[in-house]
Amino acid sequence: MNIYDYINNNNEELIEINELDALIFARLAYIHIEMIKDKLPISIYNLSKIKNLKINKKDLELLNLLKNNKRFKDLQIIRCEDILDKDKEEQFMAITIMIDSETVFISFRGTDKNIIGFKEDMNMCYGIIPSQMSSKDYLNSEKIYNNIYIGGHSKGGNLAMYSGIYCDSLHKRHIRKIYNFDGPGFLKLDNNFYKMKNKIINYFPESSVVGRMMYNDSTIYAVKSNKEGIEAHNVYYWIINDNTLKLGKLKKISNDFKEGCDHILEAIPNTRKKVIIDYIYSLMLKGEISNIKELNIKKIKLLLDNSPKLTIEEKNELINFFKILIKAMLPKINKPKEISLKNLSLKEHHK
Repeated sequence: MNIYDYINNNNEELIEINELDALIFARLAYIHIEMIKDKLPISIYNLSKIKNLKINKKDLELLNLLKNNKRFKDLQIIRCEDILDKDKEEQFMAITIMIDSETVFISFRGTDKNIIGFKEDMNMCYGIIPSQMSSKDYLNSEKIYNNIYIGGHSKGGNLAMYSGIYCDSLHKRHIRKIYNFDGPGFLKLDNNFYKMKNKIINYFPESSVVGRMMYNDSTIYAVKSNKEGIEAHNVYYWIINDNTLKLGKLKKISNDFKEGCDHILEAIPNTRKKVIIDYIYSLMLKGEISNIKELNIKKIKLLLDNSPKLTIEEKNELINFFKILIKAMLPKINKPKEISLKNLSLKEHHK
C-alpha cells in the first residue's frame, strides 16, 4: 500500500492530523500554486479544476484523489509565497493550508528542478541559506492560530524545522508538531533546537541519504520503501500499513553514508567548503557533470585533479566521500540515465 491507498481508504472528515496527512500536505507544496496566487484562498477541490497548472504526474494523481475525498477536498489553501532569486541563490516556496478556524498546516517545498535551488542545497553545507531565513519570516508573518503544524519534504523538511526552531516566541507557543520527511539537518544544534526538539518528528526511508546529511538529534522513524538509495527519497514509494507508515530500521548503507558525511563536515572548514561547492557548481554549469551515470570515481578523480582551487588533502577527502555517496545513492539502480544529477541533492526525484 502507498499514499494513494491511504486516501482511498479514508473518506471521513479530518479531525486530527496524522503523519500521512502531513505527508500529503508536504507534497501539495510541490504543486505550483504560486501560478494562481491571485485565486487564493482556494479549496483543494477547486485547485484540481485549474487548467494548465504546473504539476508532475504523481502529484496530479494525488490531487485527483484528494478532490473527491471528504477528508481533504474542502480544505483551503489560504496563502502562498515563492522566491526565485539567482543573485541570492534562493529557491523558496511555502503554502498555508487551513484545516479549521483554529488550525493550519504550513508546508514548505523542497528543491524543484531549477538549478538555483540545487546550488542553494549545496550552500547549506557551509552556512545559513536564504530559504531558511525566508521560512522563518513566512511563519512569523502568519496569523496566529491556536494550532500550528509545520512540515515539508527534503529541503522543505529542513525549512519546516528551521522556521519552527527560530520563529518568534508567540508563534512558537502554538506549534504542535513539526514534520520532516527525509530532510537534512543542520551544521550545528543550539539551544533553540533543543527547546523544540520534542516537537520535531522525522520520517526517513531505511536507506536514507538526504535525511542523514548534517546533524539532527530529534526522533527519527525509518520507513520501509519499495526502492533503494536515492529513489527511496521519493515518498510515493514509501510503504503504508494499517493507515500508518510501515516502519523498519535505518540500513547499514545509510549509516555508513552518515558517518562519511559527518567526517567530511568536520574535516573541511566552512570557508573551504564554499570553494569546493562553487567549483562543483561551475562544472555543472559547463555541462561537465550532468547525469548520474557520470558519477563514477574515475570521472570524479579527473575533475578534482584538474582543479587548481583544491588542496591535495581536500581532493582525497572528496574522493573518499564520493565513494560512499555513490554506493549509498545507487545500490540497485538499473536505468541510471533516467536520473539527472540536478535531481539528486535534497530534493524529490522526478520522473
